[in-house]
Amino acid sequence: MNTGETLWESDIKQGETFFHEYIHSVEKSPVKEVFQYSSTGEVMTMESWTKSFGAGLPYQREGDVEMKDGYYVLKNLNRPVHGGALRMKPSSLYPHTFYFRDQTIYLSKEPFVTKIIEINVIDLPWWEGFISSFKMK
Repeated sequence: MNTGETLWESDIKQGETFFHEYIHSVEKSPVKEVFQYSSTGEVMTMESWTKSFGAGLPYQREGDVEMKDGYYVLKNLNRPVHGGALRMKPSSLYPHTFYFRDQTIYLSKEPFVTKIIEINVIDLPWWEGFISSFKMK
C-alpha cells in the first residue's frame, strides 16, 4: 500500500465474491471474511466466520447469525468496507490466505508478508476493460 506496487491483480465482475482466512492475533482463533463486489461498485462485507466474539473481533447486531461447523457465521451483512478498500498486514507467524475464483494466494509468505496490503477494486474505462480482456493470462 505504501509503495503503490501491485503484487497481484485480476479482473472481477459485479456480484463476484472473494474471501480471506487468517488466525486472529489476540484470540488465536480462525476467522473467515467474505466480500462481494456489488452492483454499485463497492466492496461489501457479506459474511464473517468466527469461533468466538472475543477481544478485537467486532460484533454489531446486523445480518443473520447461525452456527456451522463450530463457527458463528454472520451472514447478509451487506456492509461497505470502511474507506472503500480492504487493508491488512499479514504476518509470517500465522497463516493468512486470500481466495478468488480458483486462485489461492498465501499472504503470510513473500512477497506479501509484513507489507500493508490493500485490496481495492478499480473501475476501468470501458476501453481499458475491453483491451485487458484480450491480454494473455
